[in-house]
Amino acid sequence: MLLSLIAGLSLVVGALSLAARGTLFDPSTVTAVSSRLLDQPAVRTAIAHTLTTRLRSVAPALREPAVSDGLERLATALTDTERFRGAFRDALARLQMDLLARDHRPVALRLETMLDATRAELQEKLGIPLQFPQTDAAGRLTIDPGQVQAYRDLLSISGQTGWPAIAIGGLAAIGALVIAERRRRAMLSLGATVATIALIGLGGLALARSAAASRAAGSTSRAAVDAAWSVMAGDARTALIAVMLAGMATAVLGLALQAFGSDRASR
Repeated sequence: MLLSLIAGLSLVVGALSLAARGTLFDPSTVTAVSSRLLDQPAVRTAIAHTLTTRLRSVAPALREPAVSDGLERLATALTDTERFRGAFRDALARLQMDLLARDHRPVALRLETMLDATRAELQEKLGIPLQFPQTDAAGRLTIDPGQVQAYRDLLSISGQTGWPAIAIGGLAAIGALVIAERRRRAMLSLGATVATIALIGLGGLALARSAAASRAAGSTSRAAVDAAWSVMAGDARTALIAVMLAGMATAVLGLALQAFGSDRASR
């Protein structure tokens, strides 16, 4: 039983570490992640609200009633353009570089390129010039230092686990079967244990997603956080489902072998 628990925990930790490294820490995945985030309407709505609020503060033309009323709806639609997607991707890539730098500078999501892309798109759609000082329009969304430290701690942990944890889990699973007197029953128990631990992990992800969304201020922010969590935890969720299905398959195989053994013994 102890080896089965070690196998289940190690496989779950390893799967989560590999998923986190692929989604959060690998620079080569920024393009895919940014695209998946902007595919979420709630994320685009929240981004458009933030950008239009800042643009209105420095562009008097955007405060005119004829323009202001439908500005956020138009800006939300413009966040799905290739120009804006490129700006958003570049901002995320810069944010990731700052997070991985491990220095003591404040970390922030830079809005300059997104503001420029939104301004350019609005000028084309509205047909009015939007000129304002770049230093006034530029802004940053500062990341909480506690969240920055949590990101870097997770980076350290995932760097030490991943495939080593998978290997430990595999060896523990083999050991549980080798030392068992009744290997078919041990296979059933091993599979059920692994599947249960993976299911608990899936429940933990769902609770974390709910908790993160509940801390956001306002319905727009809550919807955006919930959607972003769905994207960022997608690979982790898939990895846990794979571990759970592997455990279930092992349990079913053990049950089938038990039944086959009983049939053979009864003849």
